[in-house]
Amino acid sequence: PYGEAEGRTFLAMAASRRAGIVYALTLRDSDTFVGCAGLNTTDRGLELGYWIGEPYWKRGYATEAAHALVDLAFQRTAIQVLHASTRVINPASRRVIHKCGFQYAGQGMLNSIVAGQVPVERYRLDRKTWNSLRNWIHY
Repeated sequence: PYGEAEGRTFLAMAASRRAGIVYALTLRDSDTFVGCAGLNTTDRGLELGYWIGEPYWKRGYATEAAHALVDLAFQRTAIQVLHASTRVINPASRRVIHKCGFQYAGQGMLNSIVAGQVPVERYRLDRKTWNSLRNWIHY
């Protein structure tokens, strides 16, 4: 989880990148900022990412954003596989990934703004699986 300083660092880094897109997540009724979600180009291909501020955890915001970005990735690009990863100590993020239909693909390391190099679980969702799930997996 990011504090305010780490969140600002993340936003500055996202703004400086030219490979991918990051959306600010806000509440519909008040435009209150709750986190970010995006698609980033990595050495493995297109990857889904998101973070939600702690006061807004357990309200479904990450799942809603992830579903929208998964659909965007497969509807607007020709990718055959979308990737995602989650810290091994983050079961809530793992649940988001599973709700979107991602399948476990192994372990690795990721550079975290908050904690440096951290172990992660890697996941993948292929287009065929997305097509078979998309009519019943949403909201």
